[in-house]
Amino acid sequence: NMSGSVLVVASVASMIDQFNLPSIKLLQSMGFHVSVACNFIEGNNCSAFRIERLKQELNELGVEAIQIDFARSPLKILKNIRAYGQLLGLMRLRNYCFVHCHSPVGGVCARIAGYFTQTDVIYTAHGFHFYKGAPLINWIVYYPIERFLARFTYKLITINQEDYASAKKFLPQNTVYLPGVGVNFSVFHPVSAAEKYRKRANLNLGLTEKDMLLVCVGELNKNKNQIFLLESLGKLLKVNPHAKMLLVGQGSEETNLAKFIAENSLAENAFLLGYRTDVADILNACDIGVSASIREGLPVNVIEYLASGLPVICSDNRGHRDLALGNPVAIFKSNDSESFFTIASEMMDGSLSYGPASNLSCFGEQNILSALKQIYGEKITRSCGEDR
Repeated sequence: NMSGSVLVVASVASMIDQFNLPSIKLLQSMGFHVSVACNFIEGNNCSAFRIERLKQELNELGVEAIQIDFARSPLKILKNIRAYGQLLGLMRLRNYCFVHCHSPVGGVCARIAGYFTQTDVIYTAHGFHFYKGAPLINWIVYYPIERFLARFTYKLITINQEDYASAKKFLPQNTVYLPGVGVNFSVFHPVSAAEKYRKRANLNLGLTEKDMLLVCVGELNKNKNQIFLLESLGKLLKVNPHAKMLLVGQGSEETNLAKFIAENSLAENAFLLGYRTDVADILNACDIGVSASIREGLPVNVIEYLASGLPVICSDNRGHRDLALGNPVAIFKSNDSESFFTIASEMMDGSLSYGPASNLSCFGEQNILSALKQIYGEKITRSCGEDR
């Protein structure tokens, strides 16, 4: 009986890398022995080198890393049925105190396995795939699944107000609103103008103080919609030749974006920086944070922009709407380049200006971890694993 053992499940390792290390350390500080189950081999949006580094980090923390062959797409049914079998076997063998799972696929597999092994499962929904304005197919596929699985969920953590309202209809007493996974404000913070230009020079991209730098951090994919940003940059350059855009991240759209930059002779103005570990420094070198994504749970990148003191321009979705309250965030109608253009040009020439972010502390790592500590702590008082 491994009474103090907890399993953290995500479909891909990059999710653990980006979101879960602080909560894993929290569990350890509370005396739990932690294992991580996810796909370390494929579907990740960071480099193989980064995944190896993550495995090393987990190893140094004394966290067991377990390979489960999840497919990131819920539509790859056979592959995910096999992954479910692997996870069920693991949970039967180990008798975990509880499981904390992330991502739709990990969430489905862990909760069904939790039912068959009588293990409590905490599920963080990083943005339901059904939401106001989602394609009908999303409602037909995902809504009934989430609704059905709510009964096998010990706690359902939602990260934005719209999802919280939906989840309360399924699981009123066990639904928690936690605004995201927490941003570390000692890493992301504003800097002086002098420091900004120093960091800008350090990027070695030939940028000057005259340049107006827009930045977008995130996986390069269709949902994050970076292509829209590049199209809009073309328009902005007609009125502001000093506009530049930095895209940080890697992903399936990389070749398309590179091609767009080449074909539209934007090489002097748009930079694909790839996967970076110095995101805080990059943000401090920039003027405006942007996000054009179609769907968001609660975007960490936008919180990081705000924490770095940048005004933000975002598309209209539930995650962005949550962040706009009390913060310097201008929202444009999704995929509407006129609307984006108007806001961006006014922000660049200073006719649209904002005060500093006033509603950030709730998104900080400290706040999120202390709320998680309470949720995890309730599990200790219910004598983990002893009552089987």
